[in-house]
Amino acid sequence: MLAELTSAATVQAAALPSLSALPGRAPDGTAARAVRETPTAPVGRRCRPAGPCCRHTGGDHAGRRPARRPRRPPMARSASDVLDTAVRELTPAPGANPLVPAIAAGEAPREVFATLALEQHHVITSDRRSFRHLAGRAAAEPPVAAFFTHLADGERIVLEHVRTLATACGLKEQETAGYEPRPGCQAYPAYAAWLALGAEPADAVLAFAANFRAWGDYCRAVGQAMRHRYGFTDEACAFFDFFATPAPDLTDRALTALRHGLDSGALDIPLAHRYGRLLQAYEEMFWRTAAEA
Repeated sequence: MLAELTSAATVQAAALPSLSALPGRAPDGTAARAVRETPTAPVGRRCRPAGPCCRHTGGDHAGRRPARRPRRPPMARSASDVLDTAVRELTPAPGANPLVPAIAAGEAPREVFATLALEQHHVITSDRRSFRHLAGRAAAEPPVAAFFTHLADGERIVLEHVRTLATACGLKEQETAGYEPRPGCQAYPAYAAWLALGAEPADAVLAFAANFRAWGDYCRAVGQAMRHRYGFTDEACAFFDFFATPAPDLTDRALTALRHGLDSGALDIPLAHRYGRLLQAYEEMFWRTAAEA
């Protein structure tokens, strides 16, 4: 029995590795001192002192990029800058309106002024209702509501000027009442009514205010030609004179309304530009249709 145990112990000892073969051991079986080398940063890279966040020591933040500086918020735009930009981008292209240059040169037939008076009678009546509706929808935004109330009040005065122009053109009240307007001339007020129903009032402010600049330039040219080319009186030209020079208070009200829209976040500038572009296109359609009458 003793011989069997001695034989088994000899077999197990032979199966164990030699102490000299273990890592960190000297040939004589004693423990050797382990030499640890400090990791060296890759050439060309700068490394912070070793610490828990150093990318070269295997810390938790290894491989992360330094945090970026926060971006500065964009500078706020002024109301005048917003309006000027819209006017510049919505300026009609040369040749978009063939009638006004013909009137300015005295080449348009005199009858065209009767057509303008008859069509504008319907345009003004419709626009006045649209502006009133926009003012009502903007009741909670006093600066915006004030702008459209001012426009609606102005349309009442303009309607009287249209009647004076119609009389100067020899039109009777029965002719004005029974006149059938042309679709191309009424596309503008139809779209204005659509804006009154569905557009954000602040967006409509920018669209209309930008469009009025081009309309005013056209009216100025027509009014001057009516006097110097066609011999109309000042009273007959009052309709076009009304729009020829924008009233300072109207511009102030527009800027105040736009400033409110910017501060409140209600003004969507790209969408307002779309509205203004379509208004301008429908206005050009008005002039072209009147030229074909």
